[in-house]
Amino acid sequence: MSELLSRIKAYSTSRPTKIALSSELTQLSYSELQSKIDNLSSSLETINCHSVGIWLDNSVDWAVIQLAAMHLHITVIPIPTFFSSSQIEHLISSTQMDLIIATFEYAEQNTDFQSVDLEFPNAPRCKKLYSCLRTRRGKNEHLLPANTSLITFTSGSTGTPKGVCISDDLIDQMCCSLNSVTQTLDIKKHLSLLPLAVMLENIAGVFLPLFVGEEVTIDASTSTGLTGSSTPDLQTLATYLEKHDFNSLILTPELLKLLILLKQQGLSLEHLKYVAVGGGKVSPALLQHAHALEIPVYEGYGLSECGSVVALNTPDACKPGSAGQPLPHCKINISTQGEIQVQGPKMLGYLDNSLLNDAYIATGDLGYLDDDGFLYITGRRKNVQINSFGRNFSPEWVESEINGLPGVIRSAVYGDDKPFITAVIQMLPTLSHNMLWQRLAHLNETLPDYVQIQHVVQMHDSDIANEELLTPNGRIKRDNIQNFYGPKIEAGYLAEACND
Repeated sequence: MSELLSRIKAYSTSRPTKIALSSELTQLSYSELQSKIDNLSSSLETINCHSVGIWLDNSVDWAVIQLAAMHLHITVIPIPTFFSSSQIEHLISSTQMDLIIATFEYAEQNTDFQSVDLEFPNAPRCKKLYSCLRTRRGKNEHLLPANTSLITFTSGSTGTPKGVCISDDLIDQMCCSLNSVTQTLDIKKHLSLLPLAVMLENIAGVFLPLFVGEEVTIDASTSTGLTGSSTPDLQTLATYLEKHDFNSLILTPELLKLLILLKQQGLSLEHLKYVAVGGGKVSPALLQHAHALEIPVYEGYGLSECGSVVALNTPDACKPGSAGQPLPHCKINISTQGEIQVQGPKMLGYLDNSLLNDAYIATGDLGYLDDDGFLYITGRRKNVQINSFGRNFSPEWVESEINGLPGVIRSAVYGDDKPFITAVIQMLPTLSHNMLWQRLAHLNETLPDYVQIQHVVQMHDSDIANEELLTPNGRIKRDNIQNFYGPKIEAGYLAEACND
């Protein structure tokens, strides 16, 4: 049995009435949680399945299903609700999972599964909420690495998702390391906002609080207002946050912007002790803005292949602009090409690929360690551009600075083999072009001349969905953006050439 499950079982007797999982619909004490795990485990055991897909919005039951499957050593495969239909089809076909637990709205989208009568003894909520579907039996030709507990799929910026195979041991080590660097914060309640199909929220947001015997609140996206990667409902989010007293959050840079805006509008965050922000490079200006509003935000860095978190800033060890110091179980090396390499506990391998035998995980990210051991991320190795004057630059660095400007939602910059940089920018409707250029002018004063923005193309909301300019979890698809806005990008360079 994993250390996580052993601890939950111990808490069920040492603190039986302590709330473990809660939502607007229900709450479970540690004693009740253990009972749910036992009951659902007994039911799943009758199915005799080896893998289960969870195709659900965030809920308390999502976590219970995963814990019950882990108890039986059944591989869990989260099916992100934000994936496209083609990505979901790829995920289901590549894993050949035995069982899917889904709401009807998701289940009816796939005809390769037939309904199966799965009993949930003493757990009527599960039976009421979920349709359970089972594959038509066939030989599973996909050999998973031994001890695969979780297969998490990365959406990526291009191509089909890759399945990352994770063990119980890595989950336990992640929880242990994260606890060692955050235990002085005395966090009693975490509010889960990111999808549970995202491993960062799954491990650091749900498993970590349960590992230390505290509480997690989990509600559906319809309650939080975070139903899409690019169009969150700000008012619904504000109403939801006002209802809860919570000590910690995990956010993306885009969600941090929303939290800052809500704080400026009067949202009380008096119980908030720690906000971890990751999933993309964070602008120092954005962090400074948050700190000025007394939002306790700290940047981190990680990747699925390493169990989600590799480095993290905390109140006890923080350098703004860095991604923090490596967690105790990780060792970081910087290659001669400047690429970040991570040594220590890691994934078992990719789905359908051989086991991982390399000592280091090559992250594809560029960065460096300072004399105090803090990690700095400078960009992606594959995205490095060289302007027509021979100067190298990482677009992520410039984009993070632009994204930190008030009113900017996201950006993508281009200047490879060009004399200056063009920025494609998505803006809030309240931001005028004149005001944008005023803010860019101030920003340019702080940037080296070879990365100053001299031309802007607006990224329209309608184009994002129609032209697939973002990944399902909101990251830019750099090539798609360049291909779609290419004529407008080139127009800026032609106009400059004519002026010369």
